[in-house]
Amino acid sequence: MKLVIHSFSSLHLRVNAFRLVHLHFNHSLCPSRSLFPAVREGHLSPAPCPQYYTGYAYRPCVAGILRELHLENCFAIPPSNLTYPSNITFYQYVMSSVTVLSVIGEISFYQLMQEELPDGLIFDTITGSIEGIPQVLVSNLELTISALNRGGRTSTNVYYGSNASLKVHCLLVI
Repeated sequence: MKLVIHSFSSLHLRVNAFRLVHLHFNHSLCPSRSLFPAVREGHLSPAPCPQYYTGYAYRPCVAGILRELHLENCFAIPPSNLTYPSNITFYQYVMSSVTVLSVIGEISFYQLMQEELPDGLIFDTITGSIEGIPQVLVSNLELTISALNRGGRTSTNVYYGSNASLKVHCLLVI
């Protein structure tokens, strides 16, 4: 016990009674871990969800340690700003490809809304790219492509055309 007197009005100090109180905490404390703050035993330590998710993540405090990461309260933010090059031209019988220029968010897969592409072209649902060797001429075809995740989707229109001739200029120098 410590008694501190900062000022006094007389030289005599009289204590009528005092009481000793013993405080005992039977809750241990889990120290902080990365973005997760320190909490008492049995409590949850909250933190922000990973990028492109909303809600909160948490770790339970068990036996003085912040345990496994729980993400069931994190919800995917729908992707946005899906962009492809404008006015895509493929040349007949020439290997070509077009890829996504940009998209914001975590993508689970891409989806082509039309049933199929012209002969010789394929759509990759993992990368969103269109590639192949066009076998037929198609002019002014509009494709709708979506990027999806558990939170939703974003879509864009891609304008596609093919050309029969590819001019190649060669200069032979001897």
